[in-house]
Amino acid sequence: YGAIRIDLGAPGSGVYNITNGGAYGGFGGTSVAAPHVAGTAGLLYSLVCPALSALTQADPAASAWLIKEAILAGVYPNASLAGITVT
Repeated sequence: YGAIRIDLGAPGSGVYNITNGGAYGGFGGTSVAAPHVAGTAGLLYSLVCPALSALTQADPAASAWLIKEAILAGVYPNASLAGITVT
């Protein structure tokens, strides 16, 4: 916890998803926030980008840092998280 260990905050409340019955319903908590960030990373890795593919195969750690930097560069600052998260 804190501005040194937590890089960003993700939506953890007011998130809607499709329920088992096919309707939309609210869902929240850290079990929602973490998949938003993981899904973002997955989408970035799925881009058709030969340079990223080559980097991922040659140096997975460097590729992971690149993805992390891209995610952190694209966040919208939230005043309620100032001093609690890095971004």
